[in-house]
Amino acid sequence: SGVMRETPLSYLIAEGAVWVCAGMGPSAQWYRNILADPRVEIVLPGRTIVCRAVDARDPVVRRRMMPRLVRAIGLPGALGGVDPRNATDEQLLDAYGRVPLVRLEPDAGPIAGGPDDPGGRAWVWRQAVVVALALVLARSVVTWARRALE
Repeated sequence: SGVMRETPLSYLIAEGAVWVCAGMGPSAQWYRNILADPRVEIVLPGRTIVCRAVDARDPVVRRRMMPRLVRAIGLPGALGGVDPRNATDEQLLDAYGRVPLVRLEPDAGPIAGGPDDPGGRAWVWRQAVVVALALVLARSVVTWARRALE
């Protein structure tokens, strides 16, 4: 239709590209759209990238990338009926055998994962801030409660 659409997807950055899968299968509308027009613009944390979508059907590529992607996406990866944390690559490949794998190749050349991308470490400092704020809040509540009881 030529109408711009937005679809949130879990992803993995590897081998200079962004990898996604059509977890709902080949009938997923966004997947059908990129088959018709492989030019896409993706928005990642802190950057927008123009890419060409390539349907990764090669069994060697799927064997290499699909288990990595399923493990990287966390909870959505468990929707295939297999716990990606404990499954072998073979079990993941069996569970996701019919799921289309897509490589998004940036026009500007290979990219690397950033701190906010899957596998990045930005979550570490954010969690530390949350814990520190929780401790400060808890201490304030205890101090307030003690004063109220005096």
